[in-house]
Amino acid sequence: MGFFSSKKKKKKLRKQADREVAAGKAYQSAVQFRPVGTTNTFGSTNYTYNPQGQLETAGYTLSPELQALSQRGISDAGGSGMQFANQAISGGLRLGDLSKQYLATSPEQAAQDYIRSQNALLRPGQDQAYADLQLRLANTGRGGLSVAQGGDLMSANPEAAAYYNALAQRDMGLAAQADQYGRNRVLFGAGLQGEGLRLGSSAYDPSKASLDYSRGVEGLGAGNLALGLDIGELRTNAARFGAEGMLGAQNAANQLRAKADMQRSGLGKFASSAVKAGLNYGLNYATGGMDGAAGGGGGMGGSPLGNWASNN
Repeated sequence: MGFFSSKKKKKKLRKQADREVAAGKAYQSAVQFRPVGTTNTFGSTNYTYNPQGQLETAGYTLSPELQALSQRGISDAGGSGMQFANQAISGGLRLGDLSKQYLATSPEQAAQDYIRSQNALLRPGQDQAYADLQLRLANTGRGGLSVAQGGDLMSANPEAAAYYNALAQRDMGLAAQADQYGRNRVLFGAGLQGEGLRLGSSAYDPSKASLDYSRGVEGLGAGNLALGLDIGELRTNAARFGAEGMLGAQNAANQLRAKADMQRSGLGKFASSAVKAGLNYGLNYATGGMDGAAGGGGGMGGSPLGNWASNN
């Protein structure tokens, strides 16, 4: 008699263990993350699940119009954007080479070069003016005329003195201009170099702008995905709270049911049936908001835990 009683007891314990496993699986299924699909003018979301019902991939599909705009941005980034980049880089390199020519000469050397070049330009006119002066003095019989200038200065022809004074004034002006020219030349070379560097550093800005445009268009679809994931998280959290309450009630009920099953009297069978009825009522009450949070109505509905309770 003791052998059969022990065997029956082990059988009931195994049955209790099976109930615990089923409850755990039902709980796991109830709290699995399930995002919400969203659709609007910009596009729609899409998800894939494995055979166990677990989320594997999440993505979105843009509307045909936005897909065309996104592809246009990507195409421009690699097309006209790269053409602008090549032109800017080439132009920057040319400006850099040109700036080297200006920066290779010091301001002092540039000033001397300026005076030399200006004198070469003015020399023909200067020589012609001196020849005209000599001819005019000779024609008027004043070629040998000299006038005392006072002090330590030698006597000189007044018109010749005026001529050389004009040359001296001109040379002073050239010196001032040459000094400013030398400084301006260096500044100009530095400006060319800076512009060349700017062109090089900003060469890819048109391509970046096209990619940013495409990224912005894609963001409209990604917004749908983020919204679906956020709503899914809220729904999952609500389901988790309800499922945890159900799991606790089931575990307690399973303990009571196991004790009731061990009893062989009619009262024990009645207690087991009462526990099962109370469990079903308690689970429906504890999780009434879970399906509502998931988009369904109140009560257990078609939840895994509800089905588990009704089948046990």
